[in-house]
Amino acid sequence: MELKICHLYPDVLNLYGDRGNILCLQKRLEWRGIGCRVDYVKLGDPNSLTGYDLFFIGGGQDFDQEVLLEDLRTKKGPDIGAALEDGRTFLCICGGY
Repeated sequence: MELKICHLYPDVLNLYGDRGNILCLQKRLEWRGIGCRVDYVKLGDPNSLTGYDLFFIGGGQDFDQEVLLEDLRTKKGPDIGAALEDGRTFLCICGGY
């Protein structure tokens, strides 16, 4: 078994050291005998988002979130919507009070 993880916008949404969250997740899967492949999909990447089991989105400053909105709307939004409709899991790290 191999879990396919899509780490969305690691270049922009990495306020809380989210690479460490991915490394931790990989290690925990390894301990359970589950293979893992992580693809890092950056701002502007034309990658298709089909075929992933889990999506991870880190936290970012308000400005950084605004920077990626157009890419999210026009390039990745339809695939994300389809993944949600298909029951895929999304982990989102968000700051707040």
